[in-house]
Amino acid sequence: MTVFLRAFLARPPLVAAICLSSLSLFAPAATPLAGQDPQVRTLTQLGGIEVMVEDLDSAVQADGAVRFDSIEIGRAVEQRLADAGLVVLTDSQSRADPTVPFLDVEAVVRRDPASGDFLYLITVDLYQVVVLHHDMRLLAPTWESRFGVARVSRAAVTEKLRVKTLAAVDAFVRDYRAANPELSRQRR
Repeated sequence: MTVFLRAFLARPPLVAAICLSSLSLFAPAATPLAGQDPQVRTLTQLGGIEVMVEDLDSAVQADGAVRFDSIEIGRAVEQRLADAGLVVLTDSQSRADPTVPFLDVEAVVRRDPASGDFLYLITVDLYQVVVLHHDMRLLAPTWESRFGVARVSRAAVTEKLRVKTLAAVDAFVRDYRAANPELSRQRR
């Protein structure tokens, strides 16, 4: 899906915003009631999770107006997950077991040359190994949250990316807690 989104964002900003806004109507909601949405049910009994925060596109980084420190964001995401009761795995732990689920966090940002403003899309996907009916195993996103497409000024873009990224992770945490109510009772 990311390649698809990048292709749209390569278009003029207004066209990209309209197209992506239309696509978001078909995306599943990030915070449905527990038990009613299959994507929430995939969050039960996660033994551990790895966090991967993608770097910004090199052209956006070269612009210098946008600061998205993937290491800093990664630490904030890991802390939110740990606070929710998830076991956050280190790189070496996740490399030892290729079937470990991982949360992929990505911000796609493009500058509108006419206004100087930025358009952004925040994507958070949980990837897990999925077994198909005919015993084929593959890695697939089982939960997703998308924030954007939104326009933001040059002055506000860095803070907006951070806030919206953590809001998307908070949506994951809410769904995780809804899928694992026994964890909430244990933490009291």
